[in-house]
Amino acid sequence: MMVLLTATGYGATYSVIGTINGNWNVDTDMTPDTSDGLYKATFTGIAAGDYEFKVRVDHDWTVSYGANTDPKNSPNVVTFNEATHEVNATVSGSGEVTPPHPTETTYSVIGTINGNWDVDTDMTKATDGNYYYATFTNLTAATYQLKVRSNHKWSTDGSTEWGGEPTGENPDGNYWVIVEGDGATVTIYFDPVTHAVTHKIEGGSVTPGPGGDNVYSVIGTINGDNWDIDYDMTKDESDGLYKYTFTNVAADSYAIKVRTNHAWSELGDTEWGVGADNYLFEVQTGNSTVVVTFNETTHEVNAIVTEGGGEAPEKVWSVIGDFFGDTWKTDYDMTKNEDGTYSVSIPNVAAGSYEYKVRLNHGWAVSYPDLPEVNEQLTVESDNATVTITFNPDTHEITAVVGDGGDNPGPGPQPIDDDIYSVIGNFFGDGWTIDYDMTRGSDGLYTVEIEDLPAGTYEFKVRTNHNWDDPYYGIEKTDENPAGSLIATVEENGSSICVTFNPDTHEVTFSISSNTPIVDDIHAIHTEGGVSTVYYNLSGQRVNANTKGILIVNGKKVCNK
Repeated sequence: MMVLLTATGYGATYSVIGTINGNWNVDTDMTPDTSDGLYKATFTGIAAGDYEFKVRVDHDWTVSYGANTDPKNSPNVVTFNEATHEVNATVSGSGEVTPPHPTETTYSVIGTINGNWDVDTDMTKATDGNYYYATFTNLTAATYQLKVRSNHKWSTDGSTEWGGEPTGENPDGNYWVIVEGDGATVTIYFDPVTHAVTHKIEGGSVTPGPGGDNVYSVIGTINGDNWDIDYDMTKDESDGLYKYTFTNVAADSYAIKVRTNHAWSELGDTEWGVGADNYLFEVQTGNSTVVVTFNETTHEVNAIVTEGGGEAPEKVWSVIGDFFGDTWKTDYDMTKNEDGTYSVSIPNVAAGSYEYKVRLNHGWAVSYPDLPEVNEQLTVESDNATVTITFNPDTHEITAVVGDGGDNPGPGPQPIDDDIYSVIGNFFGDGWTIDYDMTRGSDGLYTVEIEDLPAGTYEFKVRTNHNWDDPYYGIEKTDENPAGSLIATVEENGSSICVTFNPDTHEVTFSISSNTPIVDDIHAIHTEGGVSTVYYNLSGQRVNANTKGILIVNGKKVCNK
């Protein structure tokens, strides 16, 4: 069933509160209808039953309206008169009982960060589905308390709301956020699997938590968070260690640190990894569990990996350095030998002195020599030499042999762009705070697909290395679009935007695909040898399988990366 509530407004904020929301802690704001001057709120999926509610002004009980015109003492009603402030409830529907709760759980933030404990701020589901988040802007310096709860309800046993551990100063187990300095932006994160609540502050700093104890947290590349999110650790009284457990961790190499009170120190004396460096570890299979531990006394950090059921990734060891004057931009992939070592031969090297490292999977999380300021040294005495480098992944020993390149040494390995290109914009209401990393194809183009977008208009750009100091790309600036952002209008909820970037020409293009099935007469062509797949672009033109962007394949829209 559907219930439509109406009221006459006079410039204030009018909202409906009562059991029609599930409880008396939730306001649903009413919207003015210019056609009849009434304020209205519509509730869908209402189950059969009796409901009580009132209309109140500015989310406060000072002025509220029910069965009569007395704003302080009117009883709860189901009607409202335009002239006398009566509430009017119009019920429509099939009469069938529908579930009172949504099929997908709604997670929301409630607490003083909203201004009071009467307002829920719904959280947005991350594109990877691993966490939810809500952002609060322009906060004043203060201590905020909050919880995350499901479906805007409190449970009697505390099983559907989450915050922090109860303490003497925090008996209710609220989650604390301490902001120093006005104008701060705070993003609250929630893991629906572990029920962990974490946060990030921009424009302010974090001080010790309740009771004056330090807050120790894990930060780094784990879960792809790129050093942007702190995961608060909990002290295990059985062994005195602080711990945080990551689940469903993908196979990859990771770098982390444990830091104090969500802040970096100028001297590096309040963050720990291995000495002053990051703590590095590898996960061999997907869906793994990683428990990070921290000893408050010795400052020792450790990561305990329990491998999951995914397939082990194929390791790529490569040499990178200043060969050919490319200033650490080219990876020379190594080949695995029968004895388990890896090697690569780099031909046509000119006489000179060179520095290089061996690294894993073209990234810096794992590299050798493992000290950032130390590189392998190599001197080549004559031009046209071939340098063969061998690496032992067990002992991390690196050896180099310089030999004659011969009469025809070849051009050597082709450079691979080491920059990270990503799309950033106002998707999902994140306010230009989340980068969506692009993937490089064999044709040198970079692509990324941003899925499950709600209908709306979005602005975005492609930028380099997750910052605005390096080059970023959009379209030519105009009076109507002074920022030069690309603009995409999504007509249907659940649609996807596929963005393609050419690093040579800096051209950015995009395609939009809806979640509506394709009904055109497009299908695979059957041949005697089996099935031949036919590819079309959105204009209905036949294209080859390497064409980038949104393609129609076997009657379905796909993003070809």
